[in-house]
Amino acid sequence: MVDNKEKTILEQTKTALLEELYFNTQEKSQAIKEQNLERLTQLLEKANDLMARIDVVNGRLQTITDVLYGGKFSPEYLNSEQKQMLIETRALHREITSELIKQRSAVVAQMQELREIESVMGVYNKEPVSEGAFLDQKK
Repeated sequence: MVDNKEKTILEQTKTALLEELYFNTQEKSQAIKEQNLERLTQLLEKANDLMARIDVVNGRLQTITDVLYGGKFSPEYLNSEQKQMLIETRALHREITSELIKQRSAVVAQMQELREIESVMGVYNKEPVSEGAFLDQKK
């Protein structure tokens, strides 16, 4: 039998998972700023796991709302605390995107500078061109 108690527990679980996702996003932001790719990879895997767990909770919530309320509520329904977590997470994602664009621009500028240096070095590092010489062997 499905009851409101299970729904409440699932909503609390969803809130806790969203909070954990928010803190994970904060850590991803820091890893990006530090350019710690190993840590970033771990955090991305953890974020994927958290999102999968949220999907499972949403699926169960949908089943419960179908039984309790005839499907009137969506599992994507968020209480005010959950909405706030998502708003803050979205803001962090915007910061992360800005930081990544900034880092990409710096890399592009460095690559352009290296190409220019390589071009200049190519001019100075050319092997001397030896002039062809004609030897008259009849003499």
